Amino acid sequence: MKFLKIILLFLICIVFHACDTSSFAEIINKTDKEITVEIFYNRSELEKVPGLKSIKPYFNNDAQLINFDSVSMIGRLKINPNDTLIIDSNRGSNPRFKFIRTLKIFADDTIKLNNQNEISKSFKETSPGIFAFEFK
Repeated sequence: MKFLKIILLFLICIVFHACDTSSFAEIINKTDKEITVEIFYNRSELEKVPGLKSIKPYFNNDAQLINFDSVSMIGRLKINPNDTLIIDSNRGSNPRFKFIRTLKIFADDTIKLNNQNEISKSFKETSPGIFAFEFK
């Protein structure tokens, strides 16, 4: 009977883990030129994260980081041709962009997204849980 309870508990854990979805927001550079991205972070939201030791947001690839101003909370990153930059990830079906106030993208034209609503509208779901802003 004890063995059956352990198996049942294990199966319940698998079911709940399988239902846990994640989403990612990425900027994709499909051009032959480098793109520069400025991310203006929301300090008050970052400070709410429990256990956060450094206010510097996590960047998935330090090779893409040009610089980070910890006073103004502005990260400047580059995206090489045919490369991708993940700017947000979230548990759930949609990215929330909770830590980003403003986003500027410097390509042939400069694109400025002034708030979370504009940012969310600019990213389109390309596959389940993946939202992309593509430059061609």
